[in-house]
Order: sequence, then C-alpha cells, then structure tokens
Amino acid sequence: MLGDLANMKCKLSGVYPKDIKVTWDKTFKSSQSQHAEEHEDGTFTVTSVLSFTVKEDMRGIRLTCQAGYEGFTPVSGTVTLVVRGPPSIKGPQKRVKTGQTVSFTCESLGDQDTSITWLKGETTVSGGQNMSWSDGTRSELNVTLTNTDIKSSIYCQIPGYRGGLVPSDTLKFSTFIFVIPEVTIQKMSAEDSHSISSFHCAISGFYPDDINVMWLLEGQTLNSILFQSIKNPDGTFSTFTLIDVIVTNEVKQLTCVVTQIGNHNVTHSVEFSKRSSGCNVPLWFIFILVKVCLLVTINACFCLAVKRETRRKRK
Repeated sequence: MLGDLANMKCKLSGVYPKDIKVTWDKTFKSSQSQHAEEHEDGTFTVTSVLSFTVKEDMRGIRLTCQAGYEGFTPVSGTVTLVVRGPPSIKGPQKRVKTGQTVSFTCESLGDQDTSITWLKGETTVSGGQNMSWSDGTRSELNVTLTNTDIKSSIYCQIPGYRGGLVPSDTLKFSTFIFVIPEVTIQKMSAEDSHSISSFHCAISGFYPDDINVMWLLEGQTLNSILFQSIKNPDGTFSTFTLIDVIVTNEVKQLTCVVTQIGNHNVTHSVEFSKRSSGCNVPLWFIFILVKVCLLVTINACFCLAVKRETRRKRK
C-alpha cells in the first residue's frame, strides 16, 4: 500500500553452510537484515528481509533477490512490485438539495480488478459500477439524497492484504447536502389601540444553517430580527422571525422570504386588513353553535309547556 513500510522476504531452504551471500537488486533507499534457522539434518533456512517505504515511483519495478557462495553460480528470484494506492472518493462539488440523485466515484490505483465496496453509514450499498484499467480500478455509485442523510457518510473500501486493515475513504453528506425549509406565517395578536398587529414567520427543517430572511409588505422590505437557529434531532435547523405591522381597512399582502444557498427562495404570503383581522370562526363551529342554541330553545319551550299544563290541571 502506498506509504506503508514494506518487508520483502527472500527465503532459501536447505542450504549449507549458513553464510550464504544474499543481495537485492534495488534502486531505492532500503534496509536489509538476514538470519538463519538450523534444522535437524544440519541444513539451514536463510531469510533475508528488505525493508522500504512504498512510493508512487516504485510501481512496476522488478525486484530481484540473488543468493550464492563464492565461486558458485548464484540462484535468484524476481518479483514485480504492485503499488496499491488507498481508495479516494469524490462527490458533488456544490450543494445538492434532497430528492436529487448524486454520483460518487471511488478510485484505487495499482491493481486491476480490485474489489471496491460501498457503504452508507454502516450498511453496504449495492449498485456500484466497477471499471478497470492498467493502473487501477474505479467504481461509480448513484445515491438519491434524503433528509436523513445529513448525519450519515458514504464510504468506499478495498480489501487489505493478508487480513490487514481495510483501507477506506469517506465523505460526509453534510458537506454537500441542503434541505429546503418549510415557511409559514401566523398572526400572533389582534390590533392594539394603535392598529398594530404582530406576525410570526416560522422557518423549519432547513440545512445548512445559512439562510437570509426578509419581510415584504406590498413589495416593500421591512426591518426585522431573525432569532438564533436551533438544531433539530435529524440534523436540520429551525428558527423564526417576528414583525409588527400597522393594520388598516385596506387589504395588504405580507410575505416572508427565505433565501438559501444559490439564491434559492422559499416564500409564504398572507393577506390582512382590519375587516379580516377579527375573529375568524370556522363554519363547522358556527353550525354546532346554532344547533346547540336550537336544542336549548326547544328544550326550554318544552319545559315551559309542561309547567303550564301542570298548573292548568291543578286549577
């Protein structure tokens, strides 16, 4: 693996005597150690270890181990270095709103047909399209973003050699996702003695915590205060703003405008006037109230009739 400390072993079995000379054909900085292990038959196994830090320019180098006694033809073995690079993941370069599909690319240099595995959080994700070329492997994965992805991450992994640690790279969804807020206006109070009413604009479920809010009254900008955002359990944010408006008999439109990244606007508008600012009673409530009044009236008339009949009989 690129950047790792590699230990290349050259093992010679059944040699005697043990002072056989072992050399490495190398063109880079390294260290060498050698030891011998004696067997019951008196022969030895001699092992030479060449240690070096794996670098990019070592990819494809042929490394030869040569061993022999003075005056005799040496024996040798050759291996071609395969430098495997750690996986590197790439995702969107700008913010993408939830509901859209984004592409991720994972590359691992060094080996052809390296197995690349994708994970979303701790769950393996299928559907990655693998491609290989002479110097490595690439995998592409498409994912549709949801609000729950804010706290999650995407991983790509390649197998480790001989049971070693699994090299991986990760990318947090929070670095490129954005969630559109829900914006609603509510009237908080009736007009006071100066015909002033308060309106409340609630902005909920947005991400990231980077928005601008303004009020428009008939297209004219009003000054207001945006309160500090609070973080929701799902990772999104919520906040609100208040404004006082003079209410007249003329119907006017009040709009709350929320601007996100990339000048994406979300708005909500209400119309108001003194005529419409009174008590707005739902029709179903009026119907029930009328029905109750009729029942009370009928009941009272019945009771009165019973009393009159009782008095008449006594007489």
